[in-house]
Amino acid sequence: SIAIMSSYHHFAQNIVANHNFVDINKCTEHNATCAPEAWLLASPNIPLHKNGEVGIVVLNSSAPNIRQYLQTELLMEMEANKEYKISIRFRADDCIINSIGVKLSDAFVCLEKDQLLSNASFDFSKQLSNIKKKKQRKWMELDYIYKAQGGEKFILIGCFNSDKSQERSFKKNPLPYKNYYYFFDKIDVIPTYLDALPSESEY
Repeated sequence: SIAIMSSYHHFAQNIVANHNFVDINKCTEHNATCAPEAWLLASPNIPLHKNGEVGIVVLNSSAPNIRQYLQTELLMEMEANKEYKISIRFRADDCIINSIGVKLSDAFVCLEKDQLLSNASFDFSKQLSNIKKKKQRKWMELDYIYKAQGGEKFILIGCFNSDKSQERSFKKNPLPYKNYYYFFDKIDVIPTYLDALPSESEY
């Protein structure tokens, strides 16, 4: 019973909807699955989704600075000077890069196309540098304690490094104009100061 309570406690605190991408929107026009519920890209495209994983482009081998960013609105606005534990479970695919970052914003980010964003709130480059490259193709979960400025309502995940500053390691020789992906299957944002989320009337 302790394990069950612990699991519920963790879920109750999480301010990310559909944090493990299990709920999928359905496009009625095409009678097909679309993006995971509550999640969008910063660009107009639909994220790659298969087998409970979401894939985003972190590099195109020929077109410069092609990027995609997963984005969702948090269930509650962040409070200034409060700490939040942000956990992301992800893996590389055919190309390993040196940085996956997180941007927290007070406004929804809307891009006209898949393009580079800068000024991440933080990134996992230091943690990734301590993990052997071949292990980065397997699932890994990294954490970061973020101290909020206040008013952050949206979270974006992706690569915020330009092609020039991005370090890359390819599994095979890169093909021209090929998109390279990173895959995610869980994103948590836990307010460390709360035992449970407030009711909707208290937001």
